Amino acid sequence: MSLLGIANCSIIKLNYFNSIFFLLVWFYLVYKVIIKVIIILYLNTIQITTIFPNYIRVNFGNLGNQRAIMNILGIRIDNLSKTESLMKIEQFLYSDKQNILTTPNPEFLVAAGKDEEFKNILNKADLSLADGFGLVLAAKRQGEPLKERVAGSDLIWDIARLANEKNKSIFLLGGKDNVAELTAEKLKQKFPGLKIHGFGGGELSPEKENKEEIAEINKFAPDILFVAMNFVKQEKWIYKNLEKMPSVKLAAGLGGTFDFISGKAKRAPKFMRHIGLEWLWRLILEPWRWKRIYNAVFKFSWLVFIRPRA
Repeated sequence: MSLLGIANCSIIKLNYFNSIFFLLVWFYLVYKVIIKVIIILYLNTIQITTIFPNYIRVNFGNLGNQRAIMNILGIRIDNLSKTESLMKIEQFLYSDKQNILTTPNPEFLVAAGKDEEFKNILNKADLSLADGFGLVLAAKRQGEPLKERVAGSDLIWDIARLANEKNKSIFLLGGKDNVAELTAEKLKQKFPGLKIHGFGGGELSPEKENKEEIAEINKFAPDILFVAMNFVKQEKWIYKNLEKMPSVKLAAGLGGTFDFISGKAKRAPKFMRHIGLEWLWRLILEPWRWKRIYNAVFKFSWLVFIRPRA
């Protein structure tokens, strides 16, 4: 065999072994993450509050006479079941005022700790529902468990059903690649009589006027508005522009929900969602999200369960 042939074979073998090496490193890192999560879940079953009372940063209290509210890292969370949440949402649809629904998850709470404007918007919400397994663990640590985790990706179907039954209309705004229009079609297939319209719009931003998008919304005059942008931005956009859309009685930012419904993204299997490993599913499919997942899983856990009280 020539020297060139030998060199080519050596390069192929080197690339092969490099691939195997990086694959083994990846599985090792994932394995370490899974072990840490199992430890957290195990500690949850032995009431860590009785063992490490000085390391809990979750405070619970009744912050309103008419709302069962808990406070996690300074963010107000309504402690309601999905049924109770839908009853509240139905009241919103017939109220005289405009209402904002938020669905905080651990990533929201971490971001709110660095963004006072975002924190204030979350705490001014008319309904704030826990969308995240981390919040379920945090509430249980305090000894006042959440009645139910109410994920926005599930709730949208229930709100669509309610809107269909009550003859209310829905407007879907945002997303990429016609995802709002595709989501509207999927919901329409499920509820044929539903009045719904999807509009991707241009580049949505709290800093921009977005006159075209607001005009399109007002032309449809919906009762319900769902906005799909990156979290933080979508809440700020709604808070800034809601008054310009007087027909809207309920507005919510639902982030990646449009992607799930339209089929652009695949949601984690139910069993992974139920045991709090949805983040691992997203890390495997979308490794470029590692920083967001780090904030949602590890930084949130540090802030809530480990960092000593000030």
